[in-house]
Amino acid sequence: MVALFVYGTLRRPIGGPAADTHYHDHLAGLIASATTGSLEGAELHDFGSYPGVLPGEGVVAGEVFEISEATLVVTDQIEGHPNFYTRRIERVCCGAGGNKVDAWVYWAPLELRTTGSRIRSGDWFDRLRGADFPSIDQQLLEDRSRFEEER
Repeated sequence: MVALFVYGTLRRPIGGPAADTHYHDHLAGLIASATTGSLEGAELHDFGSYPGVLPGEGVVAGEVFEISEATLVVTDQIEGHPNFYTRRIERVCCGAGGNKVDAWVYWAPLELRTTGSRIRSGDWFDRLRGADFPSIDQQLLEDRSRFEEER
């Protein structure tokens, strides 16, 4: 058995849009155990329908799966390893106690840094909260101004 840190479409569903965990169904019956986890020294980026981890100053939220070597072959196919994402062993925090374990992590190509936006929260499921939305006061002012101009 090996440990795999997952942070995006491989994670277990938690009630959000089905696209958030699109590939989890491919693994659901193959996971021996799963617990919360986090990866330090990394940034999570949103590339549209999938995320990617790149080196950085943040912490990425996810899960640590215990899987077989055969299941790792399945995840390699999903992630396009080694031709797209690259898989490396990293120290990740695991569970509520924060125990550190060595786990495989899929890293996005550095060239993608300019094509996606950083998810400031570090959590794929929470990606819209980090977006630069105007404050409610600012939005109301803009809407009122536009309404008055139209009158």
